[in-house]
Amino acid sequence: MKKLVALLLVGLLVLTGCGASKPKGQDVKIGTAVTVKAKAATPEGDKKGNFETNVYYGTVVLKDDKIAQVQIDVAQNKQAYNADNSIEPFKFDGSKKVLGDEYGMVKASKIGQEWYKQMENLETWMTGKTVLEVLAMETVEKDATHPLYPQMQI
Repeated sequence: MKKLVALLLVGLLVLTGCGASKPKGQDVKIGTAVTVKAKAATPEGDKKGNFETNVYYGTVVLKDDKIAQVQIDVAQNKQAYNADNSIEPFKFDGSKKVLGDEYGMVKASKIGQEWYKQMENLETWMTGKTVLEVLAMETVEKDATHPLYPQMQI
């Protein structure tokens, strides 16, 4: 009886050792980029000066050379200062996506959509495409500060 139990235990150990291995992770490529643009306005009379930094950031996940996920956002940080160069207290309100409807772009939007909605639509459009397909998107120069404005209305 002891031999039978020992053989069963050895067989169980062999089967356990030959069992399914842990599932293999997915092969993906992840890219992240950050770009910063800054501008300033000097104080004039009663009007305060300010300096603003726009931090653009994006993350792209590629699986099988197609975009599986993409996230794009911008943080606009504006800091006011006085004629004597004293700096006003800074308050971070959040990125454009975090601000949502409070960002207030819908007033200037030709398509009547807030910034975060336009980005959601762009991210959805990009998903499933290759990088080359996204780079081939038609663009127009809206003005000097928007040289690669999408031709399509997303």
